[in-house]
Amino acid sequence: MKLKPGIRFSGALCALTILLAGSAHAAPKDPPVERVKQLALKQCLDDNYGRLKFYKAYDLHDASYFVDRVQLDRDGTDRRTRALSNYVEQQTGSFHIGGPPMKNEAGYPINAIFERCMSFYHSPGLDAFIKNQLLKR
Repeated sequence: MKLKPGIRFSGALCALTILLAGSAHAAPKDPPVERVKQLALKQCLDDNYGRLKFYKAYDLHDASYFVDRVQLDRDGTDRRTRALSNYVEQQTGSFHIGGPPMKNEAGYPINAIFERCMSFYHSPGLDAFIKNQLLKR
């Protein structure tokens, strides 16, 4: 049976689409470093405020950065996610000690937990961990 040229082209286009979709799925792209840093910041804030019982992260329904959509482990292993979580815990686990109120040099009250977590977010250490260790796994 001889196929018409339009049918052959459609079949080739369909096969190419399936091939490209499969190769895109096989080689997932890592999330941008900035998005991973946002995930680390959210964990820092949630963990430390949670330890003071100011809130529970799951009660917030907070989607301001949609960081829950950051996929570190598309292979299903969860190893990168656990590594980031462990790193954040090691680096920021005590930020809640002393509570959130603090005064700056001018005597104005500031939120110490937020300030500490933001410093961590902007730190060269977090950036280096994500670029040189986490995303290299």
